[in-house]
Formats: sequence, C-alpha cells, structure tokens
Amino acid sequence: MFYELHNGRWTRCKATKPLHLHHIIPRGWSSHYSNLGEKFKVNGPDNGIILCAHHHWVIHPDMPPCFRSDREGNKDAFQLMFEARERRCLRGDPYWETKYDHWMLWELVHLANQKFGEPYPICGNETVEQARRA
Repeated sequence: MFYELHNGRWTRCKATKPLHLHHIIPRGWSSHYSNLGEKFKVNGPDNGIILCAHHHWVIHPDMPPCFRSDREGNKDAFQLMFEARERRCLRGDPYWETKYDHWMLWELVHLANQKFGEPYPICGNETVEQARRA
C-alpha cells in the first residue's frame, strides 16, 4: 500500500532502493497517544511512510551501530537496541531524531491531498505546498 502511494520511491530524495517503512507514531511510543482510539493500529496502513535506508537511519541513529554489531556477530544487538528504546520510552524520552517529526506530518497531509484530489488548508489558508516552501 505505501509503496503504491509513493510510486515506489521516497519523495524527498527520489531513492528507489533500499526503501524502509517508517512508523509515524513509533511502536514504542504509541501508548502516549491514548486519544487515537481503539481503531488506530500502530502497525496499520495509516501510520507509515516510505523512507530510503539512509534517511531512515538519520531519524534512528541507533540503527547503523546495531546493524554493524549484528554483522560482527553480536546476535543480541537488536534486542539490546529495543531494550534501550523501551527504557527511553518509559522515561518519556523519544528514541528518534525529533526534528523531522513536523515534516513527516506535512508529508501525510500531502499524501491525503493526492488521494482525495484537493488541497487541504493546514494553518489558516496555508496549503501543504506553501508549508513545504517555508
């Protein structure tokens, strides 16, 4: 589904591979969003965006060392990474680079606009395209 929505590429850098599916609201953080209701699924189709591997790792800087450690033989690397993420979540600290959060929300609105065919005002009369240029 996400692959088709993005025409098989990440819209920011036009990369076509390797592509990753990124959670908008991270799996470990979804409990902070109890107001989303029971229908919201953290692994559902409304909570993802396609990123190229490079930009996904920019958002999650703990991933490259984890992959490297795994390749070097540490079979506990991913478990240790997820445990560290869980500890951060319990403290209320994001385990990702938060400076990209705002942009990803703009991207979701842009995808919705494409799906429904009309510009949707974001703030006042500002459209997604105007917000992207800002």
